[in-house]
Amino acid sequence: MKKITFILFALIAGTGFAQTNIASATVDVDVVSVITIQKDVDLNFGKIISDVDGGTVIINLDSSRGAGTANYVTTGAIPTAASFTIAAETGYYYSIAYTSSATLAGPSGSVPMGVVYSYSLPTANNLGGTDTNLLVGGTLSVGSNQLVGNYTGSVEVTVAYE
Repeated sequence: MKKITFILFALIAGTGFAQTNIASATVDVDVVSVITIQKDVDLNFGKIISDVDGGTVIINLDSSRGAGTANYVTTGAIPTAASFTIAAETGYYYSIAYTSSATLAGPSGSVPMGVVYSYSLPTANNLGGTDTNLLVGGTLSVGSNQLVGNYTGSVEVTVAYE
């Protein structure tokens, strides 16, 4: 009987003195604006002349013509560098991914022309802000006796928060 009383007392006493510990953490989130990129101006190499030798046409980031070797027409389409506007939350880093080259397809039976792009990247570390401008120029390789017609391609730029 003494054993049963002692065990019963131990069980009652143990439950009466049990400790419970509780901890909590704050849940927090910051919502930031969506990062966007918008094309403002297309990259345009202007009008070039199909000739025996072919060559290169260069459009600098300031939309001026570089020292290429292909002949071009000074009237008509005005050469321009492409321009993009990036808007990101101030103080947040983002990455920029872009195509380094492309092929411009032309009329049926034509030989495609290659273009290698050049970029003016935003300030170091791509720290967010609004109205960050990204410019794209390039060097176009024109084949010998390039078939007359319109040639098109694209340059793609992707931005994302890090």
